[in-house]
Amino acid sequence: MKEKKPFDLTKLKEQLGKRRKKRERKAPEIRVEYDDSIVAFVDLLGFSDKIKRLTKKDSIEHIRKLEWIIGNVVSPSENSTAKVNYFSDCICLSEKLPKEDSRDYLDTVFFFLLRLIHIQGELIFQGFLVRGGVSIDRHYSSEHIIFSKGLLRSYEIESKKAKNPVIMLDESVHEKIIKFHGKKSGSYLGKHHYISKVNSLLSLSIEQPSGEHILNYLSFWREVDHESYILPFFRKHKQLIEEGAKTFKKSEEVLSKYRWMAEYHNYYLLKVYELREDAKEDMLIDLKDTFGEFSQPKI
Repeated sequence: MKEKKPFDLTKLKEQLGKRRKKRERKAPEIRVEYDDSIVAFVDLLGFSDKIKRLTKKDSIEHIRKLEWIIGNVVSPSENSTAKVNYFSDCICLSEKLPKEDSRDYLDTVFFFLLRLIHIQGELIFQGFLVRGGVSIDRHYSSEHIIFSKGLLRSYEIESKKAKNPVIMLDESVHEKIIKFHGKKSGSYLGKHHYISKVNSLLSLSIEQPSGEHILNYLSFWREVDHESYILPFFRKHKQLIEEGAKTFKKSEEVLSKYRWMAEYHNYYLLKVYELREDAKEDMLIDLKDTFGEFSQPKI
């Protein structure tokens, strides 16, 4: 009987190494564009709490509503160059910017911000409040990964600076609009045309007492499909504020956010929309009744 040879671990490693080398493939060359983009990070507020509270039946209805919002409100149209990534209750919307000396630069920024106002307005109609940030910086996204300085900056704005349910603009957005294009106003754009474009852009935002800018989301009423939706939009906004104030009446920190929204609501309806006298009682929020003590508008 032949003696069995001992197991040769070294030889096995060599054989496995040869097989591994045969299987190795060179990674395909992937086209990567890591360019300046305008990037938004948007968080649906109260999403996690809703998941915990809802019954199975209500959760299914909630999922249907979210599917409709993603498909009909957030997802870009076929001719859009914007990209959208979703994860849990967060949305990343991005769009590559043209060259800074391009005549399309301001238009790209304008329509991107206007799209965010559309999203914020439609979400209010569906009963969702959001908080977010927008910045301009380098960004790459695909169906697999996001690699982005712009997204990191937008996330920091949303999580650390935007205290109220607003979408806040990073200073980089206004720097690009005002400082850079202010120097170019005599070149590819006539002075009047340039001023008109910049004013249109600035009308989409509100400057806070701190000097920071937020999207003027109540201007969404100008974008609704029919006049009959205007007052229902403002009523829904009022309803969300009053319900939130009632739910969080014992939390001064959260209540202050709803108080800010109420002041913005009343100010906008009176000073911008110019609400008719006979509609004031129905459309305005009674700050003293809702929050216990009157607070003067700070918008």
